[in-house]
Amino acid sequence: DEMVCEEITLFRALHRWATTVNEVGKSGLLNAAERLNVAKDLAATHIRLSSIKPTDLIGIVRKSCLVDERMISEALEYQAVLAEKKSDMQFSKKRKKLKITDFLGAPNGFIWLEKS
Repeated sequence: DEMVCEEITLFRALHRWATTVNEVGKSGLLNAAERLNVAKDLAATHIRLSSIKPTDLIGIVRKSCLVDERMISEALEYQAVLAEKKSDMQFSKKRKKLKITDFLGAPNGFIWLEKS
């Protein structure tokens, strides 16, 4: 069987399954803690996080606590690098000239800069 849908749809279905409360006493059903652990394993191995929009990674996936923060960070990093390669947007721009006006005796060792 095949299913065609967005990755976030699969994630939401998994999250809903993991957080649904079973009727007590039904035989053969996983308890809440077991379902949560299974869902975490499934999310880690079967959900393609890099295919989920960054806003959904932050607003849905991260808040669910089903996915390790490291994995979310890796997906966001992958997306950022890909966006930089595909975009004409210039992320690093040269600064305007700055001159040091007073750094001797600056409070807390900070150097004060002033635009020229």
